[in-house]
Amino acid sequence: MPKEFYSVSYKTYNNARLKKVMFRGSATYPLYLQVTYDRRTVFFKSYYFELLARPRYDLLPVNILQVIDLESRLLDALIDEDAERFTLDGMLRKYRLWSVDVLDRYEESFKDLLVSVLTGEGMEGMAGLVKGAGDGVAGIVVWRELGRSLDKGLFNRMEDLVVKEGDPYLPLASYVWETRPDGPICLPLREWRDEEKEIRRFLGGVRGLDVRKVVEGVREVVRGVERELGK
Repeated sequence: MPKEFYSVSYKTYNNARLKKVMFRGSATYPLYLQVTYDRRTVFFKSYYFELLARPRYDLLPVNILQVIDLESRLLDALIDEDAERFTLDGMLRKYRLWSVDVLDRYEESFKDLLVSVLTGEGMEGMAGLVKGAGDGVAGIVVWRELGRSLDKGLFNRMEDLVVKEGDPYLPLASYVWETRPDGPICLPLREWRDEEKEIRRFLGGVRGLDVRKVVEGVREVVRGVERELGK
């Protein structure tokens, strides 16, 4: 007999069974996802809600509708690509991989690099401020404000040094900022995969950037997440 066909359905919801948390200045219940297939339902927390609720996004354009949109686009893609062999367990595994934000993975290394460059330019006080910022401000916000406040020649020299290192954060965050100025400022691995050609063209226009280093940096994120998932 042919296999019975089951449709996949999902929804996002605020989990009122949990304590409220702060999201963009308002107390709200955490966002969760519910996916149903073959009379079975799974519930799991929203990766993007947890990510974008962090203090570093307070100075960036983020709202709950954008979070829901990120989740919906990812789930739609995962369901469509596995339409003939869909399983909830397989979807959950792919969700945990392809939802990961590349910028989040390189946020800390970029700030460490920025501290090193500032120190090398004799700006120990500014380096200390960046180091002490922790998760309180996003790297791209720090960078753009440095660009507005520092001497142009100094900033250009710092930019050359940062770009030469090949850390993926700044060029990829710049791509997201330029293509999605209304936010959110994140680059899910799924969107990297779908937009890789377009992103490569953008990166190719960055003076002094070794695009291969950035691409390898993203691939290392994929490998790292796969190791975390036990693949």
